[in-house]
Amino acid sequence: MGIFGLLLAFFGCATGKKKNFCFAIPYGIMSFIVTVIFLIIAISAFFFSSQDGQTAFFNTACGLNAAGGQASKTVTSTLNLQAKYTKYVDQPICSEYCQCPFVARFFESALSQQDLNVWGRYVDSGSNANGYSAPTKTDGLVKLQFVTQTDTSTATYTSYKECYT
Repeated sequence: MGIFGLLLAFFGCATGKKKNFCFAIPYGIMSFIVTVIFLIIAISAFFFSSQDGQTAFFNTACGLNAAGGQASKTVTSTLNLQAKYTKYVDQPICSEYCQCPFVARFFESALSQQDLNVWGRYVDSGSNANGYSAPTKTDGLVKLQFVTQTDTSTATYTSYKECYT
């Protein structure tokens, strides 16, 4: 296939440069053959778009082995961008690494500990947020951190771009 592609490229360049039928005819024939090949590929992709075809293709693409191992995704699932975004962008924000300003703090009436836990976060009395009691479990969670109202020396960040630059 590589040699065929190189010949097609050669005949295409030679046709443009020399404007001679000796190059144009082979270029036209080879281009037609490539078109037919890609048309066959497109039609076969249409037939593979059945649920069984999609499952087989998806399992192959996701590394499902023939012995019946589990793929990491299913045909109907999508990439969980929220989980990846939360882990690498949101987690450092308002943590001990990138503290948020005092005005960004919130009250428990706005977000409960359970709501924060969904995002992998928690607030305790040392977070400088208002109305929160210490959570019962903090395993795998990142503590939200806000500076105090009187602290003017600690750097604060309002976006992940500020924190990482």
